[in-house]
Formats: sequence, C-alpha cells, structure tokens
Amino acid sequence: MKNGPIYSNISIINRAFRALGSPLHRDLIIDFVRTHWGNGRGLPLEEAQNLVKLALEAQFYYEKASEEDHFSRKEVYCKELDRLYYNMQINPYPYQYNSRIMNLTMSEIYLDPRFDTISSDDGIIYLVLSEWNLLNDLVYYYMVKNNIDKIPISDIYRNVLSKYSIDDPNAYFFPKIDPRFQVNRKQIVSLVEKNYSEAFLSVQVTDYIKEKVAMKIPIIKQFVMDSKEAVKIRYIIKRIFNLQPHQPLFFPYFEAIKQIVPLLQNNLFLVNDDSLIYSASKELPKIIPKQRLYGSTNLDIIDLKVNELDYNINNQTTSLKQKDQTSHETTPLVKRQKLSYTLRYYDRIQETLAAHYFKDWIQNGYLKVNFLDGEKITPMIIHYDEKNNVLYGEHLSNFMIDYDLEPGQKLEFFLKDDHLYLELGVFDEKAHTEQMKYEDLAKLSEMKKLGTKSLMQHLAELLMLHPSGLHIREIVRDIQEDTTYAESSIRNTLSSYPFFEPIKGKVGYWRFNPKLWKKQYMELENNIKNNLKSKSIPTLRQQWKIKALASTKTKRRLTNEQFKQLPKETFLSLAWDYYSFTIYQYAKKFSCETVPMEDLYQEAYFALHKAYEKYNPELGGSFYHYFRRHLFARLQRYKSDNLSLIRIPTHRIETLMKNDQIFEKQLITNEKTNINILDSDYILFKTNYISFEELYSLYDDNVGDEARARIYCYFNHPFYEDTSLKRQVFIDYSYIEEPEECDWLLSEERYEEEIENRVLAESAIDYLRNIIKNPRDWKIILYRFGFMTGEEMTLQEIGELFGVSRERIRQIENKALKHLKKCPALKGANP
Repeated sequence: MKNGPIYSNISIINRAFRALGSPLHRDLIIDFVRTHWGNGRGLPLEEAQNLVKLALEAQFYYEKASEEDHFSRKEVYCKELDRLYYNMQINPYPYQYNSRIMNLTMSEIYLDPRFDTISSDDGIIYLVLSEWNLLNDLVYYYMVKNNIDKIPISDIYRNVLSKYSIDDPNAYFFPKIDPRFQVNRKQIVSLVEKNYSEAFLSVQVTDYIKEKVAMKIPIIKQFVMDSKEAVKIRYIIKRIFNLQPHQPLFFPYFEAIKQIVPLLQNNLFLVNDDSLIYSASKELPKIIPKQRLYGSTNLDIIDLKVNELDYNINNQTTSLKQKDQTSHETTPLVKRQKLSYTLRYYDRIQETLAAHYFKDWIQNGYLKVNFLDGEKITPMIIHYDEKNNVLYGEHLSNFMIDYDLEPGQKLEFFLKDDHLYLELGVFDEKAHTEQMKYEDLAKLSEMKKLGTKSLMQHLAELLMLHPSGLHIREIVRDIQEDTTYAESSIRNTLSSYPFFEPIKGKVGYWRFNPKLWKKQYMELENNIKNNLKSKSIPTLRQQWKIKALASTKTKRRLTNEQFKQLPKETFLSLAWDYYSFTIYQYAKKFSCETVPMEDLYQEAYFALHKAYEKYNPELGGSFYHYFRRHLFARLQRYKSDNLSLIRIPTHRIETLMKNDQIFEKQLITNEKTNINILDSDYILFKTNYISFEELYSLYDDNVGDEARARIYCYFNHPFYEDTSLKRQVFIDYSYIEEPEECDWLLSEERYEEEIENRVLAESAIDYLRNIIKNPRDWKIILYRFGFMTGEEMTLQEIGELFGVSRERIRQIENKALKHLKKCPALKGANP
C-alpha cells in the first residue's frame, strides 16, 4: 500500500528542538523521534536510536553542549530563501526541491529554522514551512471510515476541521503531493486505494507519555464525571493535553489512555474503543422479597424426584444427568446473538435485570451496552451482582427513569460487530396486566406490617398463596391466628366479593380468581390516609439560608487555574455552591414586596453566567470579586426595573431617588422645597399605583405602629387631598382604623419635637462614631442606648454578651457621655 508524505529525520529532530527548547538530552530527542516519526505512526526504539546517533555524531547540524550528552541546534538563515519564505506565507503550498534551479544544497535548507522537508514514496522532496501541520493522514482516515469516493477538496477540508474540532490555523491538506489521493481538474479528490493501513494504528507509546497520562487520570475522571455521558477520547486529549487529532503526539496519547484506563479501578470504562464513560460503583441493589402470585415451587423436591428416577433406570440406560453432561461436552458453545427481554415488576422497582439471561455477554463483572435511540447511541455500563444474580447500576437506573419504563416493556438486545446493542421493543399489555398484580401483593404485605389491612385483604393474601384453594375451616383458623374476626364475618366477606369463588366439586373449598381482581379493591380508606405521617419539607428560602450558612464554614474560593482547567458546567456549579452566602446576602438585601427573592436568585444565576463569559484570568484579580460586581449591578438594575407596577426608566429612578432624599431632608428641617412634587414619575415612585387599603394591609402588627401611622398620615395629610395626585384612587376613610401612637405625627408641636430629638440622636451617633475607635466599645454603646436592638439593655445583659463585668460596661458608658458633652450639636441639650 502507498504511504503519505513524511518528514525527514533531520526535520523531525529540528522539530524536537523547536518544541522542547535547546539544549536537549539525547534521550529526549530519541523519544521525540519515536513518537513523531511518520506523522504519528512511530518508530521502534533501536531504529530511533540509530537515526538520532547518525545525525548528532555527524555534528554538522548539531553541536555538543557543555552538559554531558546534551546537544544544541545550529541555525543559519539563508538569504536566498527569503523570497521563497515570503511567497509560501502568501500562497501556502509545498515547494518541490530542485537543486539545479534553486542552487541550494539540502544542508543549507536543514540549517534554516524556517523550513522543513517532507518526502513521498516516489522520492520527491518538498519544502514546507516549519509551522505547518499536515492533515493528509487524518483526511485519508476520514474518507475510508465514511466510505467517501469523491468530494471537493474544500469540502473535505472543512468537514475534517469541523468533525475533529481543529482550530489550528496552520493545518493544511495537500492531496496533490500524496500518492494516496487523486485530484482532477475540477479540484475533486478521490482515493487511489481504500485499504486502511494497520501500520497507522501501531503507534509507539513511550514511558514518558504513560506517566503523563497516569498523572492526569484524576482530572480525566472528573471531566468524564461532569459530562454525565460517554466522552470521546479525542475531546479528553484536546481538553487536558492540549493536543489536536492532526498532531503526531495525538495518537500515542490516544493509545496510552486506552491501555491505562482499563487497568485502574477508578470506575472509568472504555466503550466502543474510542470513548470513556463513568459508572459509579453503586451500592448493591436492595432485593425485595417476592410475593408469589400462583404459589411457590419447591425446587429441592423436584431435584430429589429427578435423582430417584435417574437412580431407578440407571441399570437400563444412561442416566439423565450423564446424557445432559455428554450433550454439553460434545456440543460447542454458541454465543447468544439476540435476546428479547420483558421487563418484570420486580425488575422495575429494584431497577435491575435478571442476570442469567446475559451470561454470554457479561465480562469482568459488568455488561457493556449501547442504547440506540434513533440515530443517537448512548453507551451504558451495567454491573453484575453474582450473589443475587442481577444486573444493576447507575446507568440502568437512569435509563429506566428517563424513558419511564413500565412492567411489560420489551427490551431488544442484539450483537453487531462484537458490540451489544439495545433497542426499545413493543409494549406487551398482557404481560403488563399480569405483572402489575405483584404490585397488589406488595401492597398487601406492606399493609400487614402497618396493621391497616381489612378482612378482605387478609383473605386475598391468604388465598393468593394457596392457588389450589383452602377449606373454610382452614381459612377461619389461619385468619383468626392474626386477627379477631368472627367466623360469620369471614363467611360473609367470602360471599361478598366476586374474586372469591367456591371450587366446583369440592364442598367448602374457596379459591382466589385473579382475573376478577380490580384495582379499586386496593384503595386505602380515608381514615388510613389521614393517619399517614408526612415529613415536613423545608421551604425554598430555608434551603437557600441553610446552604448559605454552610458555605461560610468552608470559606472555599475558586482559583484562576480551576477556571482554565474545569469545564464550564462544573465551574459554574462549584461557584454557585462556594458563593451561595454572597448570593443570599445580596438577594435578601434587594428583595422587597414587589421584587421577590426567588426572582433575584434567578437573576443571580444569569449574573454568574455573564461573569464567566467576560472574565479574563490573565488580567489579574479573582473571579469572586469580578462576579460580585456583576451580581450587585444585575440585582440593582432588576430591582429598579421591577419596583413599580409600571416600569420607570432607569435614569429616572436614580434621579427620583436623589430627589426623594433631598425632599425628605427639606421636610424634616422645614426648608423650602424646590422639587416638582406634581411629577407623575415621582408620584408613581412613591405610591406604586396601589390603593391605600392594599398598602395598609401589607404592614401587619409585626412591623410596628409607627410604620402604619406614617402610611396613614401619608394618605390623610391635607397635602395629598388633591385627586390629581392620587391618580383617581378613591379611599373610604370610614373603614380605615387609625393606628395607635400616631398622635405625634398629627400634632404639629409633638411632630417637631420628635423630629428634633431624632436629628440630635443622629448627630450624637455620628460624633461618637468618629471618637470611639474600638469596635467593641462602639457596639457596647449601641446596645446600651438601644440603637442596635431597638430597646435599651442593662449593664448585666451587655456584660454577659461580651464577657466583661458590669463595672467595665458602666465605665465605657460614662466615657461616652463625657464625649457627648463636647459635641457641638448638643450644646445646651441634656444627653
């Protein structure tokens, strides 16, 4: 078979110096040549040593370094190649070497670091730029695998880049210099031969590559776990080792992963020879005791009878067992090719499959299956429990849940190209009806444990276990062993239900007829349902608070290295967990009656996505601080947009907030107001277009009378009597009860006195805050005078809170009062 163009040995050694630096140890150069020879096909160790030895010891292109057994490359830029280098950059295509035309030797080309040489089977040498990477082998493999006969060069080039997610701008496909391809005048490429060479797969895997793969196994495992499905090995190599399929080192790493992963007990499995899938070692399934619909068969008695029969005829003919053994010895074992499996009731509730049907396909304690859903193929790993003879696992459980499988569903298994495939078959209604009767038996058994079964259910359970029937005396005796029902009640119950029927020809015998059984007989009574205990589930806000408090204990942060290495979904999930306290704080801060906390949490998630998209770790700074700025801005904007029932523009909100602060200050200090109060946006900003009754009802007794009083006076003050300001909101004040303790708001003298006291208190707090530098002393003052909790605390209470004596609290209080006497705002007043 014809081979594609390959790099010369000098060019490969030059690439080693260009990739690994200079000087280099001899062993590193040999490993590089072993893995890169033939565009990734590899070279045996002895041949690589001979090639490197000849090139290095000639000391024409390389020279010995000061360190032992180290070499450096000689580089000489040839001016005659400057024009060729410029032309090949503009028009990327290999240049055929001709010593007569170029007047240059190969030695001069090898010394120039801008060029490499490749050669084909016909012996023609081509010059290529050192930064180019060839796609010829990858295109050949793609066309053979997909049975492509003819295709335009531009299309196949585009398809390969898209298929293998190659983003290398220096990756080129040159079919005209490759004897495996044929190109016509219309630039349509076709294959000369369609035999895929085995040599292409026999790559050389060095110990260094195996060590690199082994070190990255935890990261590979985490990457596959986060994907939650099978991951192509080429995606893993590109993501973790930063190698693309057209690069020579890609194939050694591919083979190393295939060799190492199956040897490790890390729940990673190789599927379809090109993908990895994670399957957790789930706990063994809980096997539920099966209830027998038609009684149970004693297999030991059957074996005993067979052995007796076999012993009796032993003198006349060969025993049955010997015949069976002989037939198995002479008949070759044939591997099962297909299986139609009907899902049973206990398979579904245990999320298992009966393993004895799959004995031919189970290998190394698990079963590999490819589920076919249309054109989509989903690999699954199903574990084998030899003790209980069942197949189980996370993939099997998710498969049953995702496709909502029910008893009676047919599962079609078949072998194809040594791979096991699974398809969903038809749904068997008859099998479903038969299997769902086991559900009724299971409910009867559960009711027996809870002590909630009725007499009818007791009788049904008893007769189900004896399909041949029981005499009325036996029924009464068995029922009265566990219950206190009278014989007359038992007889009446047997005669009341159609599924209890007497056996013809046997006087006094009754049996259970499952064909007449109906679901309605299994419904629980209302009083039983009311007695069932229900577990309390925490609300959504409680869950957020618990998660936020838990994150404060760990105090974990994400680093820039994690931002670069982890997949997007994994990083965002970790960030949402680690920064949940910050998210909870901001959401609680910006939430109000019109902006619920649930909406703010949704906006926080959008802010996290936006921060991830725009964050650049190279600019410095942590992702946490960058995300916090985005979070604050997003929540602030969302609140301003949704604060009113009718949205006010954002630039107007900021202006209205500033004007409102100025207006409140002017009202408190009795200054002349300069703001246009008739502004419709201002009225909307203050009242939000809701009636007084609605606003008043929002403030319950827990808020306090002062807040309710302010609302009352806000709507009843003469200043607001103009109907144009109220936007036609008609209020019937006769139905509104005036709140308590609001006389000071209605009385002009008491209102001015209260406002003056509050202004003095704020001035005193600001003055003390600048004087007292100790944070603990400052908190003590706030607790003592009621600024922290709203109520003044005693010396004893504050001392117990901070772990100091009452005398120390009194000294701090006296010190603060002395400072207040010097406050300019309190001159002439009694603090």
